[in-house]
Amino acid sequence: MKKQIMVFLLVLLVTIASALATFEVSNVKLGSDNQNRGEVVSNTFTVKNTGLLDIDEFTVKLSDVNSKYEAQITSISDTTIPVNGSIDVTVEAFVPLDLDAVDSRGKKIDIDIGNIVFEGNYSDDTPVDQKSVDLLMEAESKLEFGSSDITIDGSTKSLRDDKEYKDVKRNDEISLEIKVENNFDDDGECDDEDDYGDCDIEDIDVELEPDDSDFDDDSDSIDSIRARDDDTVTLRFDVPDDIDDGDYDFELWVTGEDENGARHGEFLTFTLEVDVPRDEVSITDFDLNPSSLDCDQKSTILTVTVENTGRNNQDEVSIFVESSRLDIKDSIYHIELDEGDRTTKSFALRLPDDVEPGQYFVQIIANVDNSDETDRDAATLIVRECRDEEEQPEEEDEDDQTDIKVIEVPPTAGVIYSSEKDEGFFNSNGYLVLLAVLFFIALLLIFILLVVLLKK
Repeated sequence: MKKQIMVFLLVLLVTIASALATFEVSNVKLGSDNQNRGEVVSNTFTVKNTGLLDIDEFTVKLSDVNSKYEAQITSISDTTIPVNGSIDVTVEAFVPLDLDAVDSRGKKIDIDIGNIVFEGNYSDDTPVDQKSVDLLMEAESKLEFGSSDITIDGSTKSLRDDKEYKDVKRNDEISLEIKVENNFDDDGECDDEDDYGDCDIEDIDVELEPDDSDFDDDSDSIDSIRARDDDTVTLRFDVPDDIDDGDYDFELWVTGEDENGARHGEFLTFTLEVDVPRDEVSITDFDLNPSSLDCDQKSTILTVTVENTGRNNQDEVSIFVESSRLDIKDSIYHIELDEGDRTTKSFALRLPDDVEPGQYFVQIIANVDNSDETDRDAATLIVRECRDEEEQPEEEDEDDQTDIKVIEVPPTAGVIYSSEKDEGFFNSNGYLVLLAVLFFIALLLIFILLVVLLKK
């Protein structure tokens, strides 16, 4: 019995001591997510006595704080804290230029720069159990995502944090067009505490990581972005063809270091809502061999691959092949496909004897239950014109070439032009005779004129 009483008294004493030693204070943070570096920042916090006795000779001091932070307790409103009373304490420190704003995944963080230690005595001269809290510091990030886009199977939407994107299908192609911005001002000096600014951010990594391992991750990098500038990267991945229906979360982050070694960045998440139909068969591939026919060719082989991209197993899949212009209509019924399975079928296509040259489309239709269409595509077939053999030009005698000039067009044109030269009157002998007669008449008129003038 004595032993039980002693245990009870011991527990009671521990409980009373705990009550006596109680006072409230939380971790203290300096700065914020928009705090400039190179400045002194302060914070005033409260210490409350929640015990059963007054606290006298209360002291506050810093511990394990690096000197580069120049931290100090600048004021304490009182050294006595009555029961249920409180005091205010002010601490200040310098925000260094190399203070990280984010962790290695671009998430904003508070840097633990040391401790604040509290000591004192109760009014009955019992010492207060020493207590300490973390002294934290935060600075702004200058590397952020700009206006970015996500494209899902050809449909582009704005990429935003915590956004859900619906109606995503198996085999969809996803691309992210990510703009990254350096938001430093382009004035000042990066390593100058008094004129801080104009910092390049270097070794920039952009990374995408899915929560589900069925999706592929992707990443890209940028060497450097100058102040007030930006750059863009593209990340890509596909929705797996066997993914289950549901919501899938992705994490995207960017990180980089400025010239002082401070890490900057941003982190965001988004969700893809994958919708997998119960009954769906997709055309995943097709091939025409040959896909271009000479005019005397009348047949080709079409191979079609289909996949069960739905949630249910199928035992009545069918493939229709048709072209009204080519008078083609063929089908294969009763194909069995379990979820995720695929199969390839071949069709021997026969063209009409009187088919005209041109481009034709052969429709391919995939169905479940032999009649419910779930996918459609088209193969292109080219029928070329028939060409007669070109006639060879007759050889001409060498003597006949003297009056013909041949103009040869480059071989790609394949045409040779020739024409007979027309000399004209001004290049003939008659023209020269006429000039001589006119010259003789002119001389005769001049002679007669001179004779008449001399007689006067």
